[in-house]
Amino acid sequence: MIWLPPSEGKTAPTSGPRLDPSALSLPSLDPARRCVMEALGRLGAGREAAEVLGLGPRSAGEAGANTVLETAPCARAVDLFSGVLFAAAGLDSLEGDARERARALVLVFSGLFGAVHLDDPLPDHRLPMGTTLPGIGGLAAFWRPPLRRALEPEGPGAVVLDLRSGPYRAACPAPWAHVIRLGAAREIAGRRRVISHDAKTWRGLVCGALVRSSLDASDEGATLSVVEEVARAARTVDARGREHRVTSVEIGEATPTREGGSVRDVVLVTD
Repeated sequence: MIWLPPSEGKTAPTSGPRLDPSALSLPSLDPARRCVMEALGRLGAGREAAEVLGLGPRSAGEAGANTVLETAPCARAVDLFSGVLFAAAGLDSLEGDARERARALVLVFSGLFGAVHLDDPLPDHRLPMGTTLPGIGGLAAFWRPPLRRALEPEGPGAVVLDLRSGPYRAACPAPWAHVIRLGAAREIAGRRRVISHDAKTWRGLVCGALVRSSLDASDEGATLSVVEEVARAARTVDARGREHRVTSVEIGEATPTREGGSVRDVVLVTD
C-alpha cells in the first residue's frame, strides 16, 4: 500500500456530484466523518474558524468551504488535490494498468474524511490533521481508533510505503504492517538539514514510479528497489530554481513492533 497525505493546494471543482459520505471508500468511517462535518458546521467561517484552521489573513476566507460541504460540487480526490507531491506523482494522468494499480494501492489520509481512495468524490475543504477542533479535540487522536478498525483487517503484515507527514502518520501508525517511512534531507559541506518542499517532490516521484512499475508492491525489497531507481535517475528543482539530485540513499534497519509489523526509515540525501 502507498499512503499519502492530502495537499493544501486544491483545485476546487466548479461542477460535479454532491458529497455522499456513506458512499466513500472505507464506509466504516462514515460515523466519524459525519461527526467531524458537524463540528465544522458549528465552527462556521468567522475569525475563530480561521484561527482554529491555522489560516492567515489572506486565506481566512477559505474557511467558508467547510460550511457548504454537503452542497458544494465534488471531484475525484486525485483531481482535487493538486499540491507538490500530487503534481510530481502525476496520478491524475495515469492510464491502463498503472491507473488500476494506483486505485488499488494508494490511500490519501485526511483530517476531514480519515482516509479515501483516489477516485472518491470530495468537495473543496480546509482541515489539516494537526488541527484541534472544538468538540472533537486533536484530529490525529480522534481518527486513530476508527482508522485502525478500518485498515488493520485489510493488511496485517502488508508493506506500506508511508509518504505522509507527521500528523497523518500519528493518525494511523499501523504497527501491524511493515512500514517504510520515506524522508529527505539536504547535505551541504558535511552539514545536513531536513527539507520540506523538495521532500514532497521526491515522495511524489517515488509514488508515481511505483504505481507505473510492474514490481510486486507487496515485496518490501521490490519497493526499496523502486526508491533507489528513482534516486539514481530523478532531479528536482527547488523554489529558487536550483537543481538537486540524490547523492545517497540511507536504508535503515527494520525495527520490529509488538504487533508483528516493523518500521524502517529510508532517507534520500540530496545535494
